[in-house]
Order: sequence, then structure tokens, then C-alpha cells
Amino acid sequence: MPAAVPIVATIAAGVAAANEMYAIAMVITVAAQIATQALTKTPSLNSYRDTSERKQVLRAAASAKTVVYGRSTSAGTLFFSEEQAGEQDDGEMLHLAIALAGHPLSGVQTVWLGDEPISSYPEHAFFEVHTNRQTADPYMLENCPSWKEDMIGKGITWLRASLKFNAEKFPAGIPNIKVEKQGRAIYDPRTGLTGYSNNAALVILDYYRNYLKVPDTDILWDQFKEAANICDEDVITGGNTVEKRYTINGEFDLSENKVSILEGMLAACAGDVTYTAGKHGLLVGAYYGPATEVITESQLAGDIEIMPEVSQAERVNTIKGTFVDPQQGYTEADFPSVSVGEWVTEDGVEISQDMKLRFVTSEFQAQRLADVKLKRTRIARTMNVTLNLSGYRYRPGMYVKVNFPSIGIVNVEMRVTDWKFGVQNGVQLTLKQETADVWGDVIGKPIERPPFTQLPSGGVAQPQNLKYTVEEIGQVVQGILSWQNIGQVVYNKVIIR
Repeated sequence: MPAAVPIVATIAAGVAAANEMYAIAMVITVAAQIATQALTKTPSLNSYRDTSERKQVLRAAASAKTVVYGRSTSAGTLFFSEEQAGEQDDGEMLHLAIALAGHPLSGVQTVWLGDEPISSYPEHAFFEVHTNRQTADPYMLENCPSWKEDMIGKGITWLRASLKFNAEKFPAGIPNIKVEKQGRAIYDPRTGLTGYSNNAALVILDYYRNYLKVPDTDILWDQFKEAANICDEDVITGGNTVEKRYTINGEFDLSENKVSILEGMLAACAGDVTYTAGKHGLLVGAYYGPATEVITESQLAGDIEIMPEVSQAERVNTIKGTFVDPQQGYTEADFPSVSVGEWVTEDGVEISQDMKLRFVTSEFQAQRLADVKLKRTRIARTMNVTLNLSGYRYRPGMYVKVNFPSIGIVNVEMRVTDWKFGVQNGVQLTLKQETADVWGDVIGKPIERPPFTQLPSGGVAQPQNLKYTVEEIGQVVQGILSWQNIGQVVYNKVIIR
């Protein structure tokens, strides 16, 4: 009889119903562009499929490859289907082939038919997981006439599921099949070993090396090692358990916008990418102080720009958002909102911001990340300075003390968040006041806001005896504007409207 699902595809030389899409022709210039975009742009979620979509089997002869990191439960792409000859009342078999990932998985845990584990159908459902096969599956060759010798599946992971027809067991027809996956093995530069890990820094490193095609010579290895150590720190949760500080668990398609993927990974570790002297690095969320370097006025080579407070339009006092909950079958769920009551009172109303954490599977990690985001957004005291060549040694992530006593800033600890170098313009730094309290693990606790300057509370005193003296010279009328400064003044800036 004809096949119940008319889908036949070829897996030739390791391509199992999957298209490499954008992942093959990447070069380092593209990787650098991705890093730059991640620093400066808010990407759109191009070709993004959420967890609910991923749990439904996709029927297609070709689709973008799926990459899995950490743990995830999802379906795959059904690329082959063939029924055993015979009538339905004969208990004939239906053989399905489903691509699970575009790479070898570290493992497969539970296979689900609908909402039931496949073990619930011991006489009517059978499966086998194939990882990086080198020859065609003998079972499929024997039972499926359409399966050919060149249909192998090298370099990928796919599932063969065989279902025996039974109207009582499968009253709604072919059930949806999803799998609990354990993601790809990744390299750990701290040990030199490759194996399963959901360490956020190591996942991002693997993404850089294997999907952005960044060569090893262009990677800041020490920075990634330090980031991996921070991600591995034990944190006590609100449930009196211990978990690693930053992990990444989830999957994406290679057809997705690469900046969107990287942004999602960085959100899972409060991270910032760095691109210094042609090399890629990573700073995960942590306090990298205390400061040992001091920036003084003698190093200035240009103007100082100060943004002392976040604008009213950009103020936030509450963070809400979603994460992926394993206890609800890896579905998207809301994590408890993080709010600071003192800031809500100060603003007079709750001002919330949404946070989508597609690669986070712990509600406690989600709340820690929301707490950090809230504090970093609220305390936005920022300074842009241009330094002489002595500023070359200050790099993103470093904490420095800023000592500009002439404008009332005395040994204020700030973090370098951006660094630009030019032979003509010197070194341009962006500094942000991020104290150790920003990176604390307490949820919803307001932080102490240290004074930014030591100027008098009244600000700069108004000049005295301001007057304009008119002078007429023939047909020309001009004058002199004069005043007396109060206190010690370095220079005057005059604006006449």
C-alpha cells in the first residue's frame, strides 16, 4: 500500500535532510563583524523557532541543521517514512527517520510519543538512535525498499522509530515524537579535553570556533579560561540547592541570525564580547575588581563626557521575563519578577522591562541575571574620556579608579566597557560605575549608590556681578560681558542665546 507519509529524502555523505545554510562559508571577517554587531546592535530573531514550535515534528525533505548545547527536549525533521506492505489490520510497521541534530549528540535520554515515554508502548513502538554512522543502517535496508546504501547520516544524529499499527494505541494516527537530548561535546581549554558541558563560556567558545569559524590564533584563550572558571562557580539557590553560576541549555537552527544566537547566549551569562587587536574574547558577568590602576588628569588628551544618571524615559525598577522550564517539559515559562521596592517608590509607579532567556533552564539563574540587568540598567553613570597613549593598557572588563579632582571626581571605581585606539585620536574609553554590589547574588536587594562626585550639594555657584557694557563705535554697536567667579574655577564655558 502507499506510504502513509509521502516523504522520501536522501542522506548522502552525511547530509541527512539538512542544509548547511550559512555555516560553511564563514570567514574571520564575518566573525569580526558578528562580534561588532553584538556590541552595538539589537538583532532581530530571524528564522527563530520557540520551544513550542520545536516540539512539533517538522516534515520536510530539507531543512537547516539544528545545533544543541546542554540539555533540551524537542522534536526534529522527519525526512523519511515508509510503511510495510499489507493492510492496516495486519499490524504492519511504519518506519520513520527523524534528524535530531546536525552534529553528534552526547546522548539521548527519553523518547516521547505524544506525552508518553516510548517505553509505554513495549509491543508497538521501537527506536534506535544513530550518531555519526559510517555505513547505511542495516535495519532500514532490510525493511524499507526505498532506503539506499548511500543514505548514511555521517556527522549527524538521527532517530529511527518503528510503529506497529494499532487503532487503540494510536487513535489519532501517527503520534508526535520528541526526544530529550544531551548536546554536542565541546572543548575545554583548561584541561585540553573534549566532552559534554553546558558551561556558558565553553559553549560560546565552541560557537565561535565551529560556527563563526574564528581561527584559534584569533581567540583570547586566557580570557575564555577565566570566564569558564566563573561560570563553574557554585551558587546557592533559593531552593537550598547548589547550581553552577552560568549554564547554556538549548538549541538553534543554522538559518537563524547569528547575532541573535550570540545575543541569546550572552544574555545567559550577563556577558560581553570583546574584540581587541583582532582577537575575540568574552567577559561573563562578574566583579573584576578591586581596581589597581588609576586614571589621572595628566593622561587626558581630549574632552570628558559624563552621563550622571539614566534618563527618566529609560528608567527601570522591575525586570520580568521568561526562561525554559525543564520541570514543565522544557516549555517557556515566566520566572518570578525581580523588583526593588525603593526604586518603585522613588519612581511612583512600576516600570518594567522584559527579558527573554531562551538558553536558561533554571529559574534561579534567570532571577540572578534579571537582578544584574536591573542594577546595570538603573545605575548608568557613564563617562567617555580620551586619553593619551598611556591609556592603551586599559582594556574592556578592567576596573580602574578615576581621579579628576578638578571636577570633583576623586578615586571613583569604574569599569572599562569600551576601548578604541587611534594613532591620531589616542585611546577612547567608555567607563561605567559598576560596583561589586551590582554582581551580588541577592535577588531584589537594593544596592548602595556611592556618591559620584565630591562637589558641594548645591553644585557650581552662579557667577556674581554679571553685566553687559555697551560700546558704540560709529555705526557698530558692541559690548563687553563681564562677571566675577565664586570659588576656584579652572575655565569658563559661555553659551549666549
